[in-house]
Order: sequence, then structure tokens, then C-alpha cells
Amino acid sequence: ARTQVVGTLEKSRQLWYVVPSDPRITHDIYLPKLGQAAKPKARRGDRVVVEITEWPSRHNAPEGKLLEVIGSPSAPGVDVESVIRQYELPTRFPGKVKAEARRLGAKVTEADRKGRRDCRKHCVVTIDPVDARDFDDAISLERIEGRRWRLWVHIADVSHYVTPKSALDKEARQRGNSTYLIDRVIPMLPEELSNELCSLKPGVDRLARSVEFVLSGNGRVEQAKFHSTVICSKRRFSYEEAMAILSREPAGDIERMLHDAHRLAQKLRQARFRAGALDLDVPEHKVLLDAKGRLSEVRRVENDVSHQLIEEFMLLANEAVAKEIKRRRVKAIHRVHDKPDTEKLDDLRARAALMGLRAGNLADQKQAGKFLAGLKGHLLADVFRIGYLRCMKRACYSTEPIGHYGLAKDDYVH
Repeated sequence: ARTQVVGTLEKSRQLWYVVPSDPRITHDIYLPKLGQAAKPKARRGDRVVVEITEWPSRHNAPEGKLLEVIGSPSAPGVDVESVIRQYELPTRFPGKVKAEARRLGAKVTEADRKGRRDCRKHCVVTIDPVDARDFDDAISLERIEGRRWRLWVHIADVSHYVTPKSALDKEARQRGNSTYLIDRVIPMLPEELSNELCSLKPGVDRLARSVEFVLSGNGRVEQAKFHSTVICSKRRFSYEEAMAILSREPAGDIERMLHDAHRLAQKLRQARFRAGALDLDVPEHKVLLDAKGRLSEVRRVENDVSHQLIEEFMLLANEAVAKEIKRRRVKAIHRVHDKPDTEKLDDLRARAALMGLRAGNLADQKQAGKFLAGLKGHLLADVFRIGYLRCMKRACYSTEPIGHYGLAKDDYVH
């Protein structure tokens, strides 16, 4: 059972107590020993961590002892530290895990390259947020005979370094994922891997698992093959840099490849929406902090064509992997998304009618897609997109490949 709780320290006439930050904990936690201290080391209103020493009963409230004073809720950084304590996020790696990561070395060796497809001469690039520190996916694209395309989608090959039942594997299983907070990342793997060996940095050899596609001129997949590869990224782009290049005439091979990739991605995107995928481009915002950890700016993140370029190619790779898993009849964890709630859709259609909008039959996937696409530029576009989103069921993970409704994919993995 969980014994440590984060909350706000308060005081009645005679007793100190903590109001838990987690709304699921409905009891205040009393701190009898803090009241006995001549000079308590915490002040009323401070965010604190307490340990429950006596659980609540029918007649008694829970009691605890003060473990840590995080600080005043108004002080920069206290809110983030509170989240870390509340969810018991691990901020350090055990010595055994760090030692295992260091033993992997800093470079890809000749032994690592053995048996892999050599893609180091390909025009490989990465496109990520400007503040990204780890680059785990990359692409390259070239024209081939018959006006077709050869597209490579590369994902950093973590499995080469994190072997089953190793200390790294056990720690990664325990953490489950990297956690992205407003001012930091708590990685699933030590930085020797997450920011170095498994980060597809430009100018250095890196190991990858790759999907090689042959596509027709209009974006239809003719062939998909899977490889273990070694790559060497030619350039790292931020989304802003990629967007600037796509907004002007290309100069050089890399920029021409980006323009080709953009045109191909848009064909894939259009085909996906024709198949019934839903355009739920709801507003996304990024909170920026200054050097002192104070709020400096809230910036809207635009889903522009540079984002869509990477999004479409990653969706294509995820779908190809899911199809291959199904073909081999291998049990796997699929990302699935069921149909939306029809009663909620009826309510949304009625609200749209009140605003003079003809929504049609929103239970029909293609009609819903047409309605959402038609909202572009409308004053209430975000209202109805969010409204439709609330009609939908949550995407989840399942061993049963029932498909992904929102993406209009029969097969999909993450």
C-alpha cells in the first residue's frame, strides 16, 4: 500500500495536518509530533511529503509524520517537484544500471555493425522539436524507376543494447516510459543510451530497426521490408527549420528530398482522410519557463506540414509493423480505438444544428470526417472538434487487433 503522500500543510488551533493533493485521498492526515516541536521546520501552506503511520479507522483520522518540506506552492519549481514526489517518479538510476550503460561504450563498433544493412550513404535526416535532446526516428526518400518512391523509416534500435533480464531491461520495465514534465524529462533509460547511443544524432553511426517501403507515385504501398540497419544521419532539423525550407525553393539534395517527402506525405494524408480518418486538430499549447523556472510564455503549437510529414511516415511504419505481426500470428500489444458513443454524437449533432451547422450522420465515419474538415476557419471549429473528441472512446492497448477508428486503420501498433 502507498504510505507517502504529498499535500499542503495546514494548522487548526491545536493540530497540524496535511490536505492531500491527490483528490482520491479524502482524509486529511494529522501530524501529532509536528505539533509537539518547539520550532516546526515547515510553515502553514507549504507543500510537504508525509508518511502515513496510522491508517484511518471508523473513529480515528489517519496520522503521519513529516518527511520533507518541498516549499511554498508559489515558489518556482515546487509544483514540478510535488508531481515527482506524488507519483514517486524515480529521478536517479541504480548504480548497477548506470554501470551496465557505461559498459556499452560511446560508439557503434564493427561488431555492432555485423549482419546489418548499411544505410550510411543514404540521405537520412531527423525532424524534431527545437528543444529535443533525443532523436529516435529518422527518414530518407529517393525516386526510383517507374515514378515510384523508396522510403526508409528508421527507429533507434534500443533492443540491441537492452537485452532481456539485464539490469537495464528490469529498470526500464519498472519505469515503463520516459516522463515529460514542463521543465525536464525523466528518462526510461540512462542518458548514455537515451541521449547518445540510441539518439540518431547527425554525423555519427547509429543502429536502427528500419522499414523499407516501395510506394507508387500516389503513395500506395507496393512493398514493405524490415531490416536491422546502421545509419548515419546527414542533418538534424527542428520543425521550424523544416517548415522554413518547405516554404521556399529547395537548395541542395537534402532540401529537395524534404520537398519530395512533403509532397508524398500529403498524398498519404489525403488518402487516409478519404478512407475515413478524422481531422481532430485540436489546439495544443506549450508552456515555456524562464531561467528561474517562472512562466514566461504559452505558445500555440501548430500542426503544420513539417509535423504532418513525420506523422504520416510514422503512421505508415506503425501500420506496416502491425500488418506483419498479424501475418505472422504473433501475440502483440496493439494500439486500438473503438467507435464513438452514438448518444453523445446525437447530442453533438443537435448542438451543431442550433448553430446552423449541418453535421449529417456523425455515426458514419466518412460523414463525420467531412463535417470536421468543413469546420476549418469556422469561429466554433475548436469547440466542435473538442466536442467530437469527447464523444469518442479512449484509445488503449490490447492484444486483440480491433483497429483504430480515429486513424481509419485496421492494423496499428505504437
